Amino acid sequence: MITPMLEKAILNGWASFQTVSMAFSEFGAIPIPDNTTVIITSLKWYPFLNPVPPTDAFINWKDFFRYNEYQLKIDGKISKNYLQFRNEFKFKWFSDTPLNLDLNDPVDYGLISSAMIPIQSPPIIQDVFFPCNEFIKLTITRNCFIDTINNITGNPQSVANEQDAPNGLNNSNVVLRSEMISPSLQKQYLFPATIKFDGNDINNGRKVEGYTQDIDPKFSLLSGFGDGDGDSFTRWTYQTTPLVELGLVTIQNTQFDKIKSS
Repeated sequence: MITPMLEKAILNGWASFQTVSMAFSEFGAIPIPDNTTVIITSLKWYPFLNPVPPTDAFINWKDFFRYNEYQLKIDGKISKNYLQFRNEFKFKWFSDTPLNLDLNDPVDYGLISSAMIPIQSPPIIQDVFFPCNEFIKLTITRNCFIDTINNITGNPQSVANEQDAPNGLNNSNVVLRSEMISPSLQKQYLFPATIKFDGNDINNGRKVEGYTQDIDPKFSLLSGFGDGDGDSFTRWTYQTTPLVELGLVTIQNTQFDKIKSS
């Protein structure tokens, strides 16, 4: 979001605005010139379809559709932010033959390539305000810790200071801890029902406060599509690879006093 102060700075020539796009890859880096600060003010995320590769695991149609959540990490040195996106797609069937699809059957990428067209949902547009120095690093990974999720439920921890129902959830049964497991059995733990991170009774494993996901190298990384015959899902390049657009305001550090006093 371009605030009134930044808008005035741009119009007065104390700052400049540009859009930068990252495409086709799960990693991108934008260098920032010396003695300048960049503020990311907007983000546009285009949905794409890139489930776990069939060469690494048995992927049925059910898994093909459920691996639709991705994580975008924006590292700007002085700020690091994790954003989560769930990509929505529709599939148009172009064949006179009725589609007889069992969700437990292996994915037939040739069928997708010959008789289906994946239709993307509109891009997700988000106003942000992320200050960055020296560099901007963008990392896109698949959220794959969904193979098994074991939840521990109970009343919210006392530190949450929730009121009793009906105005609060203090005497209600909510999720206190989630054990999240990836297909290769890596684990991480999420504690959503607290405002103070104390780790509870977990002595090992990755613990996260906000909803972020670790990297399972075998399943988190994005992959190309293919069934080995050269006639695969790879032809749908724009539907299967990332596209992220950033709005950037660049400010010379010597101009900060003018902006603050404007």
